Amino acid sequence: EAWIKHYVALGVPAHNFFVVVHLAHDRADAARIVRILRKWRVRYMLWVDMYRSHNKFSPVLQLLWRAVRASDWVVQPDEDEFLQLPEPLASLPAMLHANEHHDYNAVHGVFVDRVARVDIE
Repeated sequence: EAWIKHYVALGVPAHNFFVVVHLAHDRADAARIVRILRKWRVRYMLWVDMYRSHNKFSPVLQLLWRAVRASDWVVQPDEDEFLQLPEPLASLPAMLHANEHHDYNAVHGVFVDRVARVDIE
């Protein structure tokens, strides 16, 4: 739920989320995850299969083909990735609008691993 709260705080309405929930062996968390997604009215798709990197994007691409227009922006973080915006940008929509103003259609960033000092949930 911290992930959803983080991106909502960046200005992305939860109803714009599309989440692929991958379940393999341990499906015990599925009900809890689905409850959280429904609470926030997040659209989701369950992907039940062993994880294999060559199969990773199949469910994601299916979802994108059905739900995304050519003019839409797609931000694709994993559940442990929390995007941080450069100052003075206050929201993700503001950053994307600034990029559209310059006719950019992709944004690259730096990936930094870190360990939180406190539990984020």
